[in-house]
Amino acid sequence: VGFETVIIPETVCYIDICAFSDSSLTHMTIPDSVTYIGRHTFSDCTQLRDIRLPLHLKSLEFCIFKNCSNLSTISIPDEVEAIDEGVFSGCESLSAIAIPKNVCKIKGGMFNEYIDTIVVDKRNEYFDSRNNCNAVINTISHTLVVGGNKTVIPENIKCIGNDVFTRNRALESIVIPDGVLKINKHAFFDCWELKSVVISDSVL
Repeated sequence: VGFETVIIPETVCYIDICAFSDSSLTHMTIPDSVTYIGRHTFSDCTQLRDIRLPLHLKSLEFCIFKNCSNLSTISIPDEVEAIDEGVFSGCESLSAIAIPKNVCKIKGGMFNEYIDTIVVDKRNEYFDSRNNCNAVINTISHTLVVGGNKTVIPENIKCIGNDVFTRNRALESIVIPDGVLKINKHAFFDCWELKSVVISDSVL
């Protein structure tokens, strides 16, 4: 699809799945009237460089920005409560993400295999990025749910979640500290550059 810009009127409140997938969009501003954006809406928009999401958006759906390789920055609105799997997968220019205070559900698998820096708003009651670990931790279960290139796993983690580092392109070494009891499936699947893994004896 050859268009580079789209003007969405303020009467729109819903954007359906794959609406702009594989288009030539470079910039996008979505009006605050929109409260839902479907899965894969911007997937494979390789020219998309920046996007302004609506203030009242409640969720980031499955693979919504998958393979947006030129997307370098994004601000997740404060009202977002759920982030689905693969939202930023393949976004190789996106190196930093901030998780806002109201997010209470994250399917962390294949979150973003290129991420360097990830922080969670300190007001969030469900997730944290304790000790500047560059990861997302489930605060109650002490499970690592999102990892990145520069993640340092804190010592009080109990579990490494599913697909946390899947297809990470820069992770070369990782230390699983004392206290970790379980490493879930595909945690390090397809990590091409991973050369060194130190696993604590506490892992069952």
